[in-house]
Amino acid sequence: MGTLLRDNQRAAVYRWERGLPDGRAFPTIPECQTFIDEVWEEWGTGSPPTARTIGGYRAWASRWEIDLPEPTRFERYLLHEITHSLQHCDLDITCHGPTFASMYVFLLEEYGVITSAQHEKERGYLQRPRKVRFL
Repeated sequence: MGTLLRDNQRAAVYRWERGLPDGRAFPTIPECQTFIDEVWEEWGTGSPPTARTIGGYRAWASRWEIDLPEPTRFERYLLHEITHSLQHCDLDITCHGPTFASMYVFLLEEYGVITSAQHEKERGYLQRPRKVRFL
């Protein structure tokens, strides 16, 4: 069994995300599921997580489920949660650590939410202490 690690850069990741474009909207849970399936087919293994909504305003993910309240049904939110599902966010990694941040940015670029040039500019800025760290 792994050791629970402190998620030191969670707040920094959330602050950084506020400056990102939302990307495409997915108004319904079936549309969210279609996008999850598309990403999972390319990058995941096994069955994709199931999109659902149980209310509230914050998205949440496990390996098997992604909860997507209505305000979070945009590409960047889905990619954030899909990244958690892809990593299985278990006890051996920090859920918003450098591995997460690198994979998340890769997916944001792959699906056109941000460009490589935007990422390089942001990455240089975000490498400073108390900012998001990447691999």
